[in-house]
Formats: sequence, structure tokens, C-alpha cells
Amino acid sequence: MSRINPLYRLLAVCGVLVVALAALMPRRPPAAPAPGAQSDARSDAGPGAGATLLVYCAASVRQPIDRLAEQYRRRSGVRIDLGYGGSNTLLSQIEVSRQGDLFLAADTTYTTLATRRGLAEPAAPIARMTAVLAVPAGNPLGVRTIGDLATLRVAAGSPDQTAIGRATREALQRAGRWRGFDTLVRRRGVYKPTVADVAGDVARQHPGVVAVEDPLLAGARSEIAVAVLTCSRQVEAARGFARFLAGEAGRRVLEEFGYGGVRRVAGGTRGAKPDGSHSRAAR
Repeated sequence: MSRINPLYRLLAVCGVLVVALAALMPRRPPAAPAPGAQSDARSDAGPGAGATLLVYCAASVRQPIDRLAEQYRRRSGVRIDLGYGGSNTLLSQIEVSRQGDLFLAADTTYTTLATRRGLAEPAAPIARMTAVLAVPAGNPLGVRTIGDLATLRVAAGSPDQTAIGRATREALQRAGRWRGFDTLVRRRGVYKPTVADVAGDVARQHPGVVAVEDPLLAGARSEIAVAVLTCSRQVEAARGFARFLAGEAGRRVLEEFGYGGVRRVAGGTRGAKPDGSHSRAAR
């Protein structure tokens, strides 16, 4: 088990009350950047300085992206207007509105769909999430696996609206355990439209939460990615923010918040090639 800060660490949580499915988070809460730190300094105003970008962002990465958006504003002069929600819901909003500049999804499934539908340029992966079980500090009920949830109230991120919920469904389907888990949630718990909704429930009910890794969930991973929207009227400014997220500054903050690194490959978002390479197994 690894200890989780309930307010800042449970952004990718997928459960509530006694036990939960969550994205695995780190052992220590991240320290806020020191005042005047170089990463926050407005030292390299880039394309679109003074512009405001509209970003559709998965709720599961709210905390690190909030920080990165502020860093980028101070660094470049570009303001980031963030709209949060479930990745599938955001994709639907983009398709209907045809407005905005970037799509930051909690899994490449959604950015790939956006690209195929002509809504976005090819995406750049920036981090990974892995599902775990989240239980009260000390794990008083001794939960070790999905099989220990039968008599407990469980909530999870909706597999139809959240990336980690979809990844959990796929992993449990491969193990032949999805039908039982789905029945349990529907009868004794609830599906939430975003992982942030679940995180709020957990934080309100438990002052401390720990993560339990179940081997059945080892394959429940999602790859977070960012793509520039084809409807953007500020393409160069949007690509600049995408580069920032996919580069060293983005990697550093995302890893502080416990998100695993990704393998960098040739290609990806046009004009958004990361400013460095990084290879690390997902947490």
C-alpha cells in the first residue's frame, strides 16, 4: 500500500466511502514551486503572448494542469482557460461546439477519435495513470483485491465517461471479473461522471486514504494526451502550450503528482514535439 493525500492525490480516484478504484498516486504531496522559481518566471514569451486558450481537460489531471497553466501564463503571457470533465463528455462538447484550442484527454482513445473525426491534430502523450483500490488509512477492513469488495459500498468512475473507468472495465473483462464488479457497483454503489467527483466524496468522508494495488488492475492503464483542435484560431499559441505540457516542465510537475512517464516516439502533435525524451514504466 502507498499513502495518499486525500485532497491533492485523489484526482484520479474512482471510488467512494469504504473502498474505491483510483489512479495510483505518489507517497508525498508535491511541494509548491518556490516564489520566483525559474519555471514560473516569465522569461520566454512565445507565440500568442497575451492570448487566451480554451482547453478541454480531463478532470483526473486537474491539479497538475492547474499548476502548469499558471506556470505557462507567467512564462509566456498566454492565459489558459480550463474546462474540466470526463474525457468522453469533453469530446462530445468539442464535436458540438467546434470551438476551443486544445483537448487534453485522460486516454489516447479519445484524442484518436477526435483526430479521426477531423476535430484535432495528432496527439502527444504526456503521462500515464494506473488503477488501484483506495481504502481508508490503515485499511481497517483488510481489502486486498477486487474479491474483497462484495459486501462493501463501492463507487467508480463511469466506464462510459472516464478514461480510467474504461481501462478498469477492459482489464476486468480480460480477467472475466467485469460482470460481477459492474453488478456490485450498480446494486451497492454508484458510477460517477468524473474522477474528481469521486475524489470529493472520498476526501469528505475520510481524512486519510491509502492505495492498494490489485494484480487484476495491473493492466488498467490509460495514457494522458494533448491535441491541438482543428477549430483553433490560435494554432501556434495552442501548439506552444502543447509543447510545454509534453516537455520537461510538464513531465516534472505530472510526476510530482504521481503520474507515470510515457515513452516518447517520433510523430505526435504537429509543432508540439517534446523538448526532451523520457522513458519510465507507468506507476
